[in-house]
Amino acid sequence: MGLVLIAGLGLVIYGFVGTLSTEEAADTVPDTHRTPYRHTLSLPAASTVVESFAIGDRLAVRLRTPEGDLLLLIDPGTGSEIGRIRFAPSGEAP
Repeated sequence: MGLVLIAGLGLVIYGFVGTLSTEEAADTVPDTHRTPYRHTLSLPAASTVVESFAIGDRLAVRLRTPEGDLLLLIDPGTGSEIGRIRFAPSGEAP
């Protein structure tokens, strides 16, 4: 029984020391500020932005076009377009 108590106390001390070293390491991480960028995306003619939202580390912009809705996936770090997803009614060819 005494061994169990000593082992448990050892684990508590080990966890406490591990937490302190993690906090100290986090304090030494340099604070990097990204410089703002400007990027212009080419949108299809006669399209309007309906909404924008984050999906993981990507930005999604939903557009309404004469051909139907379109979702642009953008890398916010670079402002570059990653891909486009067009929504078509079922039965229509893409």
